[in-house]
Parts: sequence; C-alpha cells; structure tokens
Amino acid sequence: MHKLIEEQHATEFTVTASAPGAGAYNKSAFANYILKSDKPLNFLGSYVWVLDTYNRVYNINRPYTGYFQEPWASQLQANPFAKVPEQAKELFTEPFRAGVLNKTDQPITAAFRDNDIYDWRPRAPLALFHGTADDYVPFFNSENAYKAMRARGATQVELHPIKDGNHFSAVPQYTLEALAFFGEFQEIN
Repeated sequence: MHKLIEEQHATEFTVTASAPGAGAYNKSAFANYILKSDKPLNFLGSYVWVLDTYNRVYNINRPYTGYFQEPWASQLQANPFAKVPEQAKELFTEPFRAGVLNKTDQPITAAFRDNDIYDWRPRAPLALFHGTADDYVPFFNSENAYKAMRARGATQVELHPIKDGNHFSAVPQYTLEALAFFGEFQEIN
C-alpha cells in the first residue's frame, strides 16, 4: 500500500510512515524457495491458494493438472482447501517446477515478477518487521527488501528482525515495536 500510494496516489494521500510485518515481498525468490525445498512446508496449502489466484487474475487459466500431480490436482479441483502433502516435490508437477526454476514458464514467472514489491525506494519512513524463524513467509523476504531499498538510496528504511519469532509468535513484539515506531511520527499539539 505504501508503494502504491507514493507511486500512484501521492496527490491524494501522504504516507507518513509504514511498518509492514512479515510480507512476501519477493514473490519470485519465494516461489523458487518453495519449489526447491526438500523439507516439509507446513503451509503449502495456502501457497496453492496464491497460485490459483495468479492463475485466474493473470488469465493464465491453466488446469490444475498443469501445476499439481495427481491425486492432488483432482482433489484440489473439487475442493481448493483439500489437504495437500507437505513436500513441494510431491505436490507440484516436475514440468511446472522446472519451468519456474529455469524461468521458462513465462506466464507464471511474469505474474510473480509483477508481484515483486521489494525493490523500490520509499520516500516516507518504513520499518520492516519479520520473525527470523518464520516458516510461513521466510525472513529473506524482508531482508531482501531492506537491502534492495537501501541500495536504491532509501535512508529511512529499517529492518527489525524478531529473534526466533515465527509468523504467529512474532505478532505481540511486532505490534509493540510498530506502535513505538509510529509514535516517533505523532504530532504533539
């Protein structure tokens, strides 16, 4: 939202500061991480939902069998919330995995790139909060965003790692630290 307002709605709104938490800012790298993974991924079902959304929104309109192996393709076609295996290699077809990893699947890699929001220069202060043990949205998303923004000259960008926090356990610390961050910009009358 911060990026969108600054780039497309700056005449209507002014961003004072933002403090996003644990975002999947680098979708291309995130997709590679998932598809290369040899370890169980506890949240693979929600990644299925994101892939299905891109399939529809970007008019790729590929059948489930273009992404998922059987029996998962049929089960997900019948119920998009069906249980899936925890191993990416069991769920996704090899041609799909190879197409993303080799960047030869142009429609889906273009959709991922279109949703990469880590490499830009915010004008207003921005604090990225992320648990270092996040196994839902890995920490590298915020770390990559921080490095890319700083490389673009953004001097008001901060990275706040929440040591050993996962996507859920980091929420209390994130909330308190984000409130403190916003307090720095509160006008006193």
